[in-house]
Amino acid sequence: MADVAFQTFDFVGRELNATLAEARTALERFESTVQRGELPSEMSELQAGAWRSVADALIGADFATSRREAERLIAGNGVKLDGEPVGDARQAWTATKPVVLSVGNRRFIRILPQRGT
Repeated sequence: MADVAFQTFDFVGRELNATLAEARTALERFESTVQRGELPSEMSELQAGAWRSVADALIGADFATSRREAERLIAGNGVKLDGEPVGDARQAWTATKPVVLSVGNRRFIRILPQRGT
């Protein structure tokens, strides 16, 4: 019986350590991105599509489900390209190098230029 109890304790201890490590990582990410405004060290990447505007890029990155939602995010000053606020929903998409598109403090994606540009 003691062997089963020890195995259970060992399992719970390992799970707790893993959970604490995940919590530490989440806290560090929150402090760096939300409190200090830094870009995360790791983020998803997306190949740019045939986008004509920043609003199209928001839809392509799944940060908005419609053009109107994208326009509202931009009008609310919640969208940034490489840390610079986007002020016009009709701003042309002209990125020829990788850029970081962010919405709010928690959603980031690196957009890679279209192949051949």
